[in-house]
Amino acid sequence: MTKPSDWTTERIERDWIEGPLTELGERAQYAVRAFQAVDHHLGGDWLLAHRTASWGTGPTLAIVHLGQCLVAVEDLDGADLLVYKIRSGDLSALSELEAIWMFSEVPNVEIELAPDLRVGSSVKKPDFRIRRRGERWTFVEVTRPDMSDAAQAAQQLLQRLNDVRLVARAFSMEIFLRRNPDQSEEKSLLAESFALADSDTFGRVDIPGLAIITKEPFTGPVVSPLIHPEEDNSCPRFGVATGVLGGDGSQPQRLVCVRMPFTDDRADIFIKREAAQLSRDEQGLVMIDMSAAQIGVRGWVPLLRRRLQPNIHTRVGGLCLFTKGTELGHSSTQLLFDIATIANPHAPHPLPSWIWETLSARAIADNAKRAVPRAKAPT
Repeated sequence: MTKPSDWTTERIERDWIEGPLTELGERAQYAVRAFQAVDHHLGGDWLLAHRTASWGTGPTLAIVHLGQCLVAVEDLDGADLLVYKIRSGDLSALSELEAIWMFSEVPNVEIELAPDLRVGSSVKKPDFRIRRRGERWTFVEVTRPDMSDAAQAAQQLLQRLNDVRLVARAFSMEIFLRRNPDQSEEKSLLAESFALADSDTFGRVDIPGLAIITKEPFTGPVVSPLIHPEEDNSCPRFGVATGVLGGDGSQPQRLVCVRMPFTDDRADIFIKREAAQLSRDEQGLVMIDMSAAQIGVRGWVPLLRRRLQPNIHTRVGGLCLFTKGTELGHSSTQLLFDIATIANPHAPHPLPSWIWETLSARAIADNAKRAVPRAKAPT
């Protein structure tokens, strides 16, 4: 049985990276301490199970990052419960751990886990609260929305609409949905799409409030989403494209693309759920781990901003969306965060500027490490 103290550079290189520690880039300096922390808190069996599932630079970076997060909370009251949840496979606990880590290096910061907070006539327990010494507390709720069910239903609808590709004519068609159709609307939409596809006509059919169907001559196997100036083109969308391409020339070539908006409804559901844990009388921040959200951080910003209005969710002082992944850096593979923030202009208790500055600094620093930096996320 190994002990946490048994972790060395050589062991990590041999058992995990199968290469030199320098492949971890700047995180190499934290690797031994991080592995010791993971072994101490989660156990050698937990590490072995993850080593059996995968190894190499990416999985090793994930363990090092987890260890850094564990070090950030290990001296906090209540950390044992958080560690227990992680050991049990609770992904939301991992999200909470990462959110705490983002603030752990702020000078003079104070962090408390699961504090009591009176909300109306009941006492809630937000995930944690933070402040700089002597300042007012900000209460933080962390959520990890799982959009797999919504995404699956959307993809099934898109596939059904893509049956238009079965029409044996040469064309390119885009079905641009303004919203999710009900069953009868879906049948009508399919009928309109089939009729246009199976005609000699090229052009556009507008179904008010529901969809725009555009048929053009087939110009090649390239999907180029059309811009509809009168529509909300900034809205994130699911999309799928299929067709009959290439072959021996016996079949007309055609391509069908269906685009469907991801609606505000799901965004509103989880903001409402997390906001219920916050008080109207205190500063409140909701942090959202977008790892399982199907649509990236930038796609969610306009959806969430629309839900912050003068008469709803005013107890939420702001939102922070984050996700992480292994990416190509300038000289090595890196584990980097993508972060976007949204301040609520209608909140009666605005968040202190140092919170936004801390999150922005981390986002800027990680973006600078990318081989190809991304455009600044909207705020």
